[in-house]
Amino acid sequence: MGNYKNHAKKISGEFYTPEIVIEYMIQRIFNLLEDQGRITMFSFSKFIDSLERITFCDPALGTGNFILGILQKIRSISVDFPDYSEKKYSSFIKKFLCNNIFGIELSRNSLQVCKKRLKDNLSLPEGFELRNFKLGNTLVNEDAFDILQIEETSLLRPFSWENFSGNNSTFDIIIGNPPYFNLKKMILLDDQVRLLFTYLRKSKFWRGFYRSSSDVYYYFLIKSLLHLKENGLLSFILPNSWIENKYADKLREFLLNYGIVEIVDLGPMLIFKEEGRWLNIENSILTIQNKPALDTFQMVKNDEIRVLDRDKFIGEIMNNYSRFNIAQTSLNKEKWILSPNLSLIREIEKNPSVVQLGEIATVAQGMSPGLKSVFVLSEEEVKKHEIEDDVLVPFITNRSVKKWFCQDSKKKCILPSKVEDISKYVNCYRYLNSYKEELQRGPDRQRLLKKGQIRFYDFSVYRNLNLFLTAKRKIICPYRSYNNRFAVDLKGLFGATDIYAIVPNDENMLYYLLGILNSTIFEFWYKEAGKRKGKMLEFFSHPLRKSPIPLINEKEEIKDHVKSIVKMSTRERGKETTEIVKKQAIIDQLIVEGMGIKQSDFKKILKLSSKL
Repeated sequence: MGNYKNHAKKISGEFYTPEIVIEYMIQRIFNLLEDQGRITMFSFSKFIDSLERITFCDPALGTGNFILGILQKIRSISVDFPDYSEKKYSSFIKKFLCNNIFGIELSRNSLQVCKKRLKDNLSLPEGFELRNFKLGNTLVNEDAFDILQIEETSLLRPFSWENFSGNNSTFDIIIGNPPYFNLKKMILLDDQVRLLFTYLRKSKFWRGFYRSSSDVYYYFLIKSLLHLKENGLLSFILPNSWIENKYADKLREFLLNYGIVEIVDLGPMLIFKEEGRWLNIENSILTIQNKPALDTFQMVKNDEIRVLDRDKFIGEIMNNYSRFNIAQTSLNKEKWILSPNLSLIREIEKNPSVVQLGEIATVAQGMSPGLKSVFVLSEEEVKKHEIEDDVLVPFITNRSVKKWFCQDSKKKCILPSKVEDISKYVNCYRYLNSYKEELQRGPDRQRLLKKGQIRFYDFSVYRNLNLFLTAKRKIICPYRSYNNRFAVDLKGLFGATDIYAIVPNDENMLYYLLGILNSTIFEFWYKEAGKRKGKMLEFFSHPLRKSPIPLINEKEEIKDHVKSIVKMSTRERGKETTEIVKKQAIIDQLIVEGMGIKQSDFKKILKLSSKL
């Protein structure tokens, strides 16, 4: 299975960790070890004596960056002691490498590079054996032989952690950067990942943790914690998705069995590069200990800094990031809300007047044409090709969704499923047939065509088709926006996957619900507890359905104000006039009074919303 990791790295984000990030993670571990009295800094002799009682492991070794970082840290500390001796250090480090440092790597080439780097950096003699750096798959136990065919199992490179010579397979420190990729998505691209997916699904060991759309790093984190000694420390740099992804629920539940020490949310900071290009992945550094949870753990959060600066990175974390404590008992397997305003968020959610949006409305994503440039046409293109009106539907782009109203996008969309036999519509069929070759390209469309699930002129996915055909009055929002931007649609507009529709169960709630969704209180909640990427809000199905909606007595008054705002906003083409601002403030105040929110809390919400 030597190729899958490299393939996954190109596709989905398993990249080498910048040196300064490694330096911070190792420094934090050494600080914690010193605070716990597990390493002694009084002299060189006592320092190395204390280190000999501590074992380190990187379960996703790569070419050894974390191991080299640990050794460099030990040396930088050692040389500052008055009783430092190069001869003693050389003797110690060889012994330390053989007895205290461990690593597992899937790629034979990467493992060879790691060993060569260690030998070169430490000037180790020819023939020096690095016996605790093993080739194997951290996630695959030897039960794979009972699950898969022998040839397939050999590709997975099963690994028994008990293979570490002279070790009981648990470690004091586990540190690293595991690979990141979504298993379900990757099985279509890599046969070896498909085998891993099959193994994880069928293994008795993984049965309690398996989720079909989980990321591979979830399993690395679980496996590593299971091999952590009592009071041992783990430090991983990870994508932030584990904090909120619904398929990480079993992982979050498992983590709560341990004592979280610190989460450093690096936020919008760009950490990883691929072929010179920064990757837009938000990351966090998780430090966790194998002991019962403390009352609180430290949350460190970066909201502003995007550039990874070697000279400033550690200083920024220590001094300029916001810091606050989170009660671990406030967390469960659901999305973790890691906010200093958690108590205020919970007050809103637990208010007796509040229900979740999914209880009173349907939330639906737009359809997936597959090749939008063919199906979505301007008015001029419709006239040019004389496309029949019966196969067309009005189309909205996310740019045309303004706060309160939908701007006319002046676009139409060909909807083949709107009619029984599209070939009867000669002009439309002729037009689509001229793009037949393009409509049959791409792995996804080819797969659907081969299975007979679509015809060449069909959308790739007619997602929520019936809802869009029948719901002439609904609320629309873009899937990403810097603020809450919900608009009323009275024309039965259709959208692609970058559009979400909200259809109230009771149509009389349409304008009331629009007022709540565009309110300051809702914006505050969504920015703090919904779904964000940097400063961008992500209005996806799951977090929208979970959103709190107050049902208060002032519905009619709020509806009247919203209707007035919609008219003014449409007339002013989205310009926020003084009158619109006043109306919005009245709606906010009605919600506050209706929910019984304290004025002091509302002022706090207004202040926080202006900063977020």
